[in-house]
Amino acid sequence: MNLPVSTDIFVVAGQEHLPIGENARLLRGFSHAIGSELLHDIATVTGQAAFRQMRTPGGYTMSAAMSNCGELGWVADTRGYRYTDV
Repeated sequence: MNLPVSTDIFVVAGQEHLPIGENARLLRGFSHAIGSELLHDIATVTGQAAFRQMRTPGGYTMSAAMSNCGELGWVADTRGYRYTDV
């Protein structure tokens, strides 16, 4: 994946960035040029580690589904929130 190189991640030629919070920016259009490649990469990862909805320590099902890749992944279950290699 070839992203534009810059010393400032908020300076990307021809792209709008909008402050949406004290430490947050909306990078409108940032991934447009590589959208197809990103979708392919997401499909590759989720083909090996499917999206799943985790449960909170209180027993509720989380509304967001997520996947993990790499050596460690973030999990939630009745024992709490943590990173694990499983």
